[in-house]
Amino acid sequence: MLISVVIPAYNCAKTLKKTVESIIASGLIDYEIIIVNDGSTDDTASVCKGLFSQYSFIKYIEQENSGVSAARNKGISL
Repeated sequence: MLISVVIPAYNCAKTLKKTVESIIASGLIDYEIIIVNDGSTDDTASVCKGLFSQYSFIKYIEQENSGVSAARNKGISL
């Protein structure tokens, strides 16, 4: 069974990589990580793009700032 981990991301460039690495180290099998950048104004987009290019199981989406609930729901819809 595929497990989807949805990460709504807003101005979290300093912590996002550690968050993803923590999920990777958790021992999950058969999972994907969906990062929804909710209109960040810092370097979050750059961090997301780097993680996306590094790991094949990461999906990355950008949207205009709509709030954490909208970002989470966008990730769930995928």
